[in-house]
Amino acid sequence: MAINVYLTLLLLFGLAIFQNSMLSDLKLGAARTDVMLLAVLSWTLLRGSRRGMMWAFAGGMFLDLTCGGPMGRFAISLLVVAFLMGLGSDYFSPGNLLIPPLLSGVLTLPYDLTQLVILQAIGHHLIWWENILKVTLPSMLLNAAASLPVYLVLRWLHHRTLGERMEW
Repeated sequence: MAINVYLTLLLLFGLAIFQNSMLSDLKLGAARTDVMLLAVLSWTLLRGSRRGMMWAFAGGMFLDLTCGGPMGRFAISLLVVAFLMGLGSDYFSPGNLLIPPLLSGVLTLPYDLTQLVILQAIGHHLIWWENILKVTLPSMLLNAAASLPVYLVLRWLHHRTLGERMEW
């Protein structure tokens, strides 16, 4: 069974809606679970850098369209972490279930920092230490905890669609 571009875009759009509607109320203080980040990292681990970058761009644009705020903030942040994940994806075994939580927690830091840099660059006044302590660090833990279910679902999808050729 092959997954086509339209189903991929529909999946990513659904994740963006889910993250910005249902998950927006499920926060721990200011920390939140970034399902799109987890999906992009999981898909990059499973399918490699090129596919991960495609998911990062499309998923980021859907988040930007559904969330509000500066256009491109999520797309750029997801592209940064997909690139970083892609640098090491050959060294990590997709079968090791410790890898997704570890990498999701660690790569939440550059994801959030990229967003903070973008917000600061367009004129938002930020208190960096407060954002890092109250949002980024707890989000690292939430993303690490939520990464395994996301990874397992996408690993199932990966196995079901293995061998498909999807070109953008």
